[in-house]
Amino acid sequence: DPAAQFARFAAVAAKTPAWRIPDATKIKAESRAGATFTTLPDGSLLVSGGKREAETTTLTIPLDLPSLTGLRLEAIPDPSLPGGGAGRADDGAFVVSEFSVSVAPATRPGESKPVTLHRPQADYARADLPVAQAADNDGSNPVMGWGVAPRQGEPHWAVFEVKDKLEFKE
Repeated sequence: DPAAQFARFAAVAAKTPAWRIPDATKIKAESRAGATFTTLPDGSLLVSGGKREAETTTLTIPLDLPSLTGLRLEAIPDPSLPGGGAGRADDGAFVVSEFSVSVAPATRPGESKPVTLHRPQADYARADLPVAQAADNDGSNPVMGWGVAPRQGEPHWAVFEVKDKLEFKE
């Protein structure tokens, strides 16, 4: 029955999240290993330079949202990176060993609170480097996490849901 099929499609479409891309020019990016960050014309951040073996990157992203239910991380290959991949390893690969989030009011940035993430999903992950390892809050092993080799020359995404929806008053 076409009407029933359309009704099912409409119900799923109504639940599809509306992603908002932050203004990359307002993102404060910091590297513990000397990486540099360049805002590209498409609004993405290109990470280059610095030590490539183990990197800790902190992004401070101002949000103008009433609530937050999840985050999407996209890894986009770039011809300027090794192997034309999305990572800085010699072959263009990467491993996101820990993906964590904290929120704070803009007026009181020192009052940050950790956000519990759950149900991570990715378009692709190597069998021994599933995306769930990137959200397990165990940063003890930098080689465990979300990895996409041997498909590092392709764009990839990972989505991390916020366990308890965040409502922002300020």
